[in-house]
Amino acid sequence: MGWRLETESESPLSQLDWSLVSDSLSDDAYFQIYSLTEYEMAGVEVFNHYDDLPNYRLMINFGFAIEGNKKDSTVLRFQLPPNEPQKKQILVQNGVAEEHRLTSGVKLPLELFDLIRVILSPTVRELGTKRPFFVDTKTDQRVLAQLSNTIVGLLRKFQSTVEEDELNLKKPQVKGMLRAILIVRMGEKLLLIQALQELDAMQKAFESGEIKQIEGFTAPPRAGEL
Repeated sequence: MGWRLETESESPLSQLDWSLVSDSLSDDAYFQIYSLTEYEMAGVEVFNHYDDLPNYRLMINFGFAIEGNKKDSTVLRFQLPPNEPQKKQILVQNGVAEEHRLTSGVKLPLELFDLIRVILSPTVRELGTKRPFFVDTKTDQRVLAQLSNTIVGLLRKFQSTVEEDELNLKKPQVKGMLRAILIVRMGEKLLLIQALQELDAMQKAFESGEIKQIEGFTAPPRAGEL
């Protein structure tokens, strides 16, 4: 059986399934893998693909990761203080979570900015009851600053830079699970840097008067999207 990545478009995108087969009348049980695609003849190699998964899932499920994974993602988590139940209620009512996924090549979700608006707001009265929770331009600039500071703090917690990771990946002794972990960590940094670049572009748009609130920002095309 051959295993291919989803990104290898030339490979057959066969789907496999698996199950544990057990006979309740005996202690014998076995694990079977079978194709969901019909083949015309016996002896043909059966392919499976790994699907469009971020690196952390590839590492957990299959023990490897891909440099430059276009489906890579990581999560930003924030938490409201427990003594602010009204803010929590507003978030729940509007379907705004306290964690948001950063995805390669994808703009920051607007729900993330609404979450920070709620966190920074001194009272719930000025927020209203429905999204977007826009208060004023100055507040939105504070939201960008808060997010930028948070991301810079997360990047500082890593013990190496992206450039150092790239050099380490070239070492022949870096292989197997160690290589996968290094690629996952490097991917997380790249996603945080991507977010930081977008926040910087938004801040400049505010300063130039191009936009008055976050929802008015249109991100420039990324490399390769022109």
